[in-house]
Amino acid sequence: MNHLTLRDLQMILAFLVRDRRTELEAAVGAAYARTLEETLAQIDALPAAVVDAPLSEELSAADAQHDAWGAAIHSLCNALLECPGSTPEERAGARAGLDFLLPGGLRELRDSYVTEVSRARERRAQLDTHRAELSAVRIGARTLVDWATAFFDAGDALGRLLVDRADSGVDRTPAIKLRGEASKRVTRARGLVEPSSAADQRLFGYLDTIVGMRAPGSKERAPAPPTPSEPRPT
Repeated sequence: MNHLTLRDLQMILAFLVRDRRTELEAAVGAAYARTLEETLAQIDALPAAVVDAPLSEELSAADAQHDAWGAAIHSLCNALLECPGSTPEERAGARAGLDFLLPGGLRELRDSYVTEVSRARERRAQLDTHRAELSAVRIGARTLVDWATAFFDAGDALGRLLVDRADSGVDRTPAIKLRGEASKRVTRARGLVEPSSAADQRLFGYLDTIVGMRAPGSKERAPAPPTPSEPRPT
């Protein structure tokens, strides 16, 4: 749920309270269904410029680029550590690469944009300290130093987009607060439904699809809501 945008949550709520209303009320009760409907109404009342965060697609693409470099570095270094043909120098370089570039492992690539940008800047400043060890890891005509630099460059690009978003002049404070509330209410609604039941799939299968598409590294776009199986209430 952490990667869902307010627009994603708006679509999920609309699907629940309009396209699956009867099943929703049976699962969570009419009162809580109305709570979800009120949350949707609050989102619908926001201007589009507030709901759609500026540069959201660009930020997502830049983050995917950053995470792809991180994942590639992680895979390369681990492969060298496991490969029986690696030289001692290559193994030392691979270990230094993991310890320096991804000390927290792949979970670092799931952190916030701001954290990723900050790490890129801090670690770039320390690159010369590790340059000799990283240079022992060769990838064609390049070395792990080049990959590390590309990783840092991707973090810097993400940072520039965050600055551009801040300069856009759109006050998203109401949207940020409402996104948190909507996420909690959808999560609570699901908690009222038996896991892996038919009702869970009918009501929250669409949510699971969007969550999967919004996961770090996924390049798929969130799908349109499924075709309604029942008339929307008037």
